[in-house]
Amino acid sequence: ERLNESRNINRSLSALGRVIEALNKKKGMKAPYRDSILTRLLQDSLGGDNISTMIVCVSGNIDEALMTRRCLEFGSQTRKIENKVIA
Repeated sequence: ERLNESRNINRSLSALGRVIEALNKKKGMKAPYRDSILTRLLQDSLGGDNISTMIVCVSGNIDEALMTRRCLEFGSQTRKIENKVIA
């Protein structure tokens, strides 16, 4: 059961990563909000004229250096999101 939960969390985070990547591209790529429940829930927060905050949890343990780096890169990508409201 716990393995199943971990898989679902990873799928949702991967979908969130794809949405963030699409939002960072200037043109031609629509954000795939429908890929997971998480991205559907966050759709209004990530798009439009909203201001969002991403909190990234990192570890100071050297054994977790790779995961910490990946988390920081993910957080860095979210900082680059710029939306323009189309009225």
